Amino acid sequence: AEVRLAESEVATNKALIAQRKGEREQAVRQLELLLGRYPKGLLKGSVSLPEVPATPPSGLPSELLLRRPDILEAERRFASSGSLVKKAKRASYPSFILTSSAGTTTDTMRTIFNSDFGVWSLAGGLTQPIWAGGKLRAEYAKYQGDDRSKLAELQSTVLKAFGEVEQAMVAAKFLIAREQAIIEALKSAEEAAEAAASEYASGLGEVLTLITAQRSRINLASQKTTLKRLRLDNRITLHLALGGDYQSRN
Repeated sequence: AEVRLAESEVATNKALIAQRKGEREQAVRQLELLLGRYPKGLLKGSVSLPEVPATPPSGLPSELLLRRPDILEAERRFASSGSLVKKAKRASYPSFILTSSAGTTTDTMRTIFNSDFGVWSLAGGLTQPIWAGGKLRAEYAKYQGDDRSKLAELQSTVLKAFGEVEQAMVAAKFLIAREQAIIEALKSAEEAAEAAASEYASGLGEVLTLITAQRSRINLASQKTTLKRLRLDNRITLHLALGGDYQSRN
């Protein structure tokens, strides 16, 4: 029975390997299409995942998000209406620190919007908010419907951008915690697998114990790789949310 169980494990993993190879071939061809090449499946890649970039440093300015294409487009749409263009330009954009020393978003970012039209809050020492403590409310009341719609679109786009940064930073924090836990578990599993192999070789252990220990080690190693890939995906998501490389503000 133990031998049959081992044979079943081998066959199952062979099927999984074939599945992964097929997925890789499809991914390679999709990448070739994105590069403007014929999808021959000849593109060579690394056999291992790259290292995860360092966590963004504390003190990233909110102005980084002004590079995002969706914010630029919404800003241009609002500017085309001709209403309060000068007051609504980038000098009115809320200026504060995005990231804290803990690698997460700051409290200021979480309190930037209030319930009054969903616009910039005066909390946190924001500079020249669009609504300027009610200063522009009278002018807002004069807006035509199209003007109001474009302003609402701009505000919604900026809020969406902040939300995406928030989500990416929170996800990064928990992915790191999960990865650290898996690394510790993998270390214990490797030691257990070595002990089981030694006991089996000396005739003191059972093959089922050895198989179970090896399966646990392999599963945890696979989870570690998966988490590394998820962290890389998260870095890409954060890169897009910030509008590009946080080391460059151009």
